[in-house]
Amino acid sequence: MFKKIQLIPGGWVDPAAYNFFAPWLSCAGAIDHGWFCDPHFERELQRAHSLEATRPRTAASLWARIDREAVDQAAWVPLVNPRQIDFVSARVRNFQHHPYWGIVADQLRLR
Repeated sequence: MFKKIQLIPGGWVDPAAYNFFAPWLSCAGAIDHGWFCDPHFERELQRAHSLEATRPRTAASLWARIDREAVDQAAWVPLVNPRQIDFVSARVRNFQHHPYWGIVADQLRLR
């Protein structure tokens, strides 16, 4: 069976797992365009999403399994794992780095 593959030009848009997977890998995903539609995978996405509020540890385990399953099915192939490094002077005080937004510039102070 021939499988279509898509490259994801962007990266992590939202820190919530559901908002990371659903647009790309759900049957009705906004960005998927119907290229990947697996009813079992779809049910797992919905199940993990529904568990986030009541059983966060169980949901986290399920999200990890979903991630491995996505790679195993070649639904997507991670090409890069971006890292961000911030260099600051010794004069900088109150440096804060947000995992999504990066440097929290309005909190920086110079000595």
